[in-house]
Amino acid sequence: MNLPDSDITQITQVGLCCPIGYSALAAAAAFRAGMDHFSETRFIDRAGKPVIGSQLYGVDLWGPARLSWMLTHALQECLTQSKLPRAAITLILLLPEANRPGLPFGWQQQVAAPLLTEFADNSVSLAVGKAGIGPALQKAQHLLHADPRRTVLLAATDSYFTPQAINHYLSSDRLLTPNNPDGFIPGEGAAAILLQQRPASEPGLQLLGIGLAEEEAHILQTEKKQKARGLTQAIRAAIAQAGHPLSNTDFHISDVNGEAFYSREAALAITRCLDKRIPDYHHWLLSTKLGETGAASGPLILALLYHLMPLPLTIPSYERGMARLLRYDLRY
Repeated sequence: MNLPDSDITQITQVGLCCPIGYSALAAAAAFRAGMDHFSETRFIDRAGKPVIGSQLYGVDLWGPARLSWMLTHALQECLTQSKLPRAAITLILLLPEANRPGLPFGWQQQVAAPLLTEFADNSVSLAVGKAGIGPALQKAQHLLHADPRRTVLLAATDSYFTPQAINHYLSSDRLLTPNNPDGFIPGEGAAAILLQQRPASEPGLQLLGIGLAEEEAHILQTEKKQKARGLTQAIRAAIAQAGHPLSNTDFHISDVNGEAFYSREAALAITRCLDKRIPDYHHWLLSTKLGETGAASGPLILALLYHLMPLPLTIPSYERGMARLLRYDLRY
């Protein structure tokens, strides 16, 4: 069912911290210019070569302290102009998977517990990695529909730069190395977006549709054929809620990380969901500038779009095939 015009969830402020910029504006400018921060890291692959990664510059903190440092920067930028006390804002915090190798026992308490006490009592943290963006946005939408005066803060932080995590993904043949072209570049980052209810006529970045589904054929199994049924179902649900066909959008943007499995999944799902053929349906990829950013990828995408959407649309032709259903009114 379409949302009424007077009841639209809108992103009103953002904050961001990542290797290509320690603020949302700086990162958006670098992203638009095609810049990245890929370089040799201190980590070594099985052939003795440095692992290429996208790391923060000049930050000599590791583990939970690194996650907290990035998150603090993103939150400060996002909330600088907010007049609301933190206790009046509901925080939904996305974190790496609870079983991610390389994070010490009790890391969730070190990162999340101090923050959750600063915000409203119904604030929560979700340690489920990049899969958390869908449930987090759905929860935010439900909270805002229940009380249009409420403010929800969606934030995330993640990093793949621990020896255990690097070794785990190397041993699984999932990192990009000279001997493995079908892998991802490890990255890191944090982002925060403030969500509020605004009239549909008010210009801004609006969230129109959300779709969730589960996919049985995942990258770590070979028994089930990849048919992108889960992603197709999720996109169709988002389209139905938004009330606009996918062909009405100019592009899609995703957290596809460079592994062929996910590229094929996105291409299959988009092809099935487009209601008519579009010769050149562009695909923006976060990973081409930041690598794999895990739990932070969804909020990073939204924070970047907040600054990119008011500008003329110039998408590299090589980036094409997961849809974030967003609408932007250019009367900014």
